[in-house]
Amino acid sequence: MTLIELLVVLSIMAAVATIALTGATEMMNQSKTDETVRRGNLFLETINGNGSSASRFIADMGRMPRVISTDAGKILCELWDSDQTDDDVKWSDETFSNETYSWPESWSSLPDEIEVPCGWRGPYLNVSREQLYDGYGHEWLADTGSWSSESWKDNTTASLDDKILGMKSYGRDNAEDGTEWYNKDREFKFSEGACTADLNVTLKYIDTDLDPDAARNLDSAYMDRVRVALFIPYVRRQDKGVKRIMALRNGTSGATATFEIEPDAVSSYSHQEEASWEDYHQVKFTNLAPGPRKLYAYGYLNPETNKLASGVIHLDLKPGSNSVTVYLTRNLE
Repeated sequence: MTLIELLVVLSIMAAVATIALTGATEMMNQSKTDETVRRGNLFLETINGNGSSASRFIADMGRMPRVISTDAGKILCELWDSDQTDDDVKWSDETFSNETYSWPESWSSLPDEIEVPCGWRGPYLNVSREQLYDGYGHEWLADTGSWSSESWKDNTTASLDDKILGMKSYGRDNAEDGTEWYNKDREFKFSEGACTADLNVTLKYIDTDLDPDAARNLDSAYMDRVRVALFIPYVRRQDKGVKRIMALRNGTSGATATFEIEPDAVSSYSHQEEASWEDYHQVKFTNLAPGPRKLYAYGYLNPETNKLASGVIHLDLKPGSNSVTVYLTRNLE
């Protein structure tokens, strides 16, 4: 074999090796990118639910996840690490007490306590080790901003109790705004609309004196005042309780409708709950966290001495629109 022939053979072998190495690198990048996407989609399913049922985390906690550890690989560990989760926020029946947050009226027959199951009962995400990185072994970034503006932080810049609205991977180069496909940023934003519920409540009453089998819509001719109270979990990073959203309807059908929230937890609660009266006998609660909840309605017929209530009703709110018809049948006298 001449020297020229040897050089040709070596050149061919080098070209084949280069092609093989390039292909192997591409395959490795694809595999690591696919793993990043797989883990990101797990985040989405865990927090957003599957579209027909709420995520277990949202149902139990009533909120988005928060930063409970800033150790490397643990910025989202509230989803899986029971050792990092405070014992006083773990699953139990919590009581909304009339002693702490009194009813607007002083009627003795109103319930003194209403229990709502709430708290952490994970793991909600299966992680085989204590830490969780992207497919390239890099730290995930968490969006700790608001629904209208982003604020991406890693474990060195995030603060305890920051809410988490999404996760991001920087790709192989672990740098922002990469141009190659394997260096591109990949965001997995939790969707507020995917994990909130609306509740439409229709109120009826049964007048046993007139017709014990007939249910009537409430209107100003029958009802002078009506209240609808919705009880939902109120879980922060280090404590939990029950929050009441109270929709109040006063006077005639032309009177204004108001609502109030106790305790006032807007600053530490991810959903901005609201209530509005659609009609005299219909109230709508919006931007709720889905899950097991309790409802109580009461009011009085003209004259005021004829007080009625529904009793405490259990609801299992699903993502999207929910409806319930409530019958005021119990006499509060």
